This record gives sequence, C-alpha cells and structure tokens, in this order.
Amino acid sequence: SVHSHSGTPTAARVSDGRRRRGWERLRQRRRGAWPGALEETTQDLQMSFAKKLQTHRPQSWSALPSDLAGLVLRRLPSHADHVRFADVCHHWRFSRQEHCLPPPLPWLAFPDGTFFGLPCREGAKESFKLHSSANYCISCGDWLAFAQNGTCFLMDPFSEITLTLPNLSSFCLVDEPVGIINGRDVLDEDMSGSLLQMDTAISLRKVIRCSELVVAAIVEIGPLRTVAYCQPGSTSWLVSELGSIGSVIDMMFYEGMLYVIDEFNDLLAINVREDNDNGKLRVSWIERLLDGAPCVLKLIQGGISYFESYLVESHGALLLVQRTIFGECDNNTIGGIKPVGIEFEVCQPDFQSRSWVKVSSVG
Repeated sequence: SVHSHSGTPTAARVSDGRRRRGWERLRQRRRGAWPGALEETTQDLQMSFAKKLQTHRPQSWSALPSDLAGLVLRRLPSHADHVRFADVCHHWRFSRQEHCLPPPLPWLAFPDGTFFGLPCREGAKESFKLHSSANYCISCGDWLAFAQNGTCFLMDPFSEITLTLPNLSSFCLVDEPVGIINGRDVLDEDMSGSLLQMDTAISLRKVIRCSELVVAAIVEIGPLRTVAYCQPGSTSWLVSELGSIGSVIDMMFYEGMLYVIDEFNDLLAINVREDNDNGKLRVSWIERLLDGAPCVLKLIQGGISYFESYLVESHGALLLVQRTIFGECDNNTIGGIKPVGIEFEVCQPDFQSRSWVKVSSVG
C-alpha cells in the first residue's frame, strides 16, 4: 500500500473525509441550512399538487347533492342551524325548502328583533338578532306583523319577504251568513254596522296567514272584538259580525279551515274563500262545532284569578288550553296585582258529544 509522510494510509484519510462531509451535510439539512435542497423539494411538491388539481379539480360546496344536504340538515339540532345552512347559497336554501324537516320548537321573539330558542344540546341556549325585525307588533307563525301610522304589513324575518296589508283605518263588513250559524241568531244585529260607521281605526290582536290569498286577524273596533279578513295587497279589511255574538278570543288555521273560539269557549269553523265572480273574499259558511268548555272558578283567599283560553296544535291534534293566573293585591306592584301561581288545563274536542273533554296527557 502507499503511505504518506505521516504514516497514515491515504485511502483511509479519503474515506474519513467523505464520512465527515456526509454527516455535516445531513446536519445542515436538518438545521435548514441547505436552501437549495429545500427549494428543490418545495418546487417538487408544488408541481405534484398542481398536477393533481388538473386531474382532480374539486367541486364547489354549492354543488352539494340534495340528498347529502338532507342528511346534513337532519343532523342539525336547532332551527337557527337550519337558517344558517340556508344562508350559505341559493342551492343550499333550495335544499332546505325541498326536504321535509321536523317542525322546530317555538322561539321567543322580542320587540328589538332578538330571538331566543328553547334549551337544546345539553341545555345550551341559542339566540340571534335580526335588526329588520325590530318594532313589530305581533308574531304569527313564520311571520311578523308591523303596524306603523296606520300602514300594516307582514314580513318573513329570515327571507325578508314582505306582504302589504290594508290600512288599519280602511274596513267594511264581509259577506257572510252570520244569522244562520247553527240556527243561532246574531245579537244586536246593528251593533257591528254602527261601530263600522265610527271614525276610528282597528287594532290588531292576532294575525294568521291562512293561504296565499287569505290573511285573517282578530281585531278590536271600539268594544267589538271580532275577526277580519283581507287579501295581501288589497285596500280594505273585511270585518265579521261574529263579535256581536261573543267576543272572539283566539283562532287557528288547521287542516285547511279557520277555527275560532269565543268568550264562551264555543268552537266555530269558518270557510273563507275567493269569490269566482268578482275575486273578492267571502265567507261561504260558518258552523258551530262545540259548545263552550266548562270553566271552574278558582279563588284564593285575599286574591283574584284571571282566565285565558288558546287554541293550539299538538301532534296533529287541535287542543284548547285554558290558563289561570292567580294573583294577590299588592300596592307595591305595577297594576296592584302580584302573580302568585299559574295553572293549565288542556281539553280536546269530542265532536260526537259536541263538547270539550279534559285530557291529562298530550303524548
């Protein structure tokens, strides 16, 4: 073998040098001190990614198939999530309208446009605010009713679709067979007519959109509380004389029919439709289905009780809810009455016996 002057073999020195340079290069690469190699690796990755994009270009989220959108919607627990889903794009909004989802739980709507949902997802409370919903006067299903300086309109706070209603100072009697409701005559036949001649405006108590052509409302005109109808975009409210028989307390549009309860808790069914001849609304028939539910007077010592009745729908059934609020006289409370208790009773209709039947469960 060939030796150097120092006596160390030349081949061994060369091998050791290569090994040291290899370790140094590896340490530099780990420290990021080899920019050329890093640059080369990055360029390779970018080129590879670009090729994949060219061969497998991803679709837009707006192209999410409707059946998959339905699966997503059914897993969203609250109505607020459904609203947010529909706000993403037109395609997702159409998907939400296309799928039949379970009805949402009611929301509490406050005058400033704030909505509070009932607790869900392990007690979590949800809320959101729609500034366009502030200062409404009544909520009615998916709609909010606005009444300002006599003008009146309905608005869907989510889609902001608006329906113009007649001015509150413009009204007349509706064409209806009031005098033949199950053979029961109208009391004080001229009462409604005289009130309608008064220089006054009606005030809204409740509004329901029955269909695209019919909006019904409980209105007050002086001492008369009755039902009025209109068509969106029309110029006048059509007032019923039902309030002359007994003040209308509540109403509900149920299975294609308008149901009303009066102060005696009598249940009446009303069929309102558009006249084929002139296109105006008319009441084709009114039928009294049930006699009033018996009200048991409940008193507390040194206090008073206040009753209210409501029509509600639960699991497809029409129910009457009677609420009793108990109060005590208290001069330190606004109104002089301090609420101390509340009770609810629920009745369902028995059409064979023409009476309300109390129930202890709604399923």
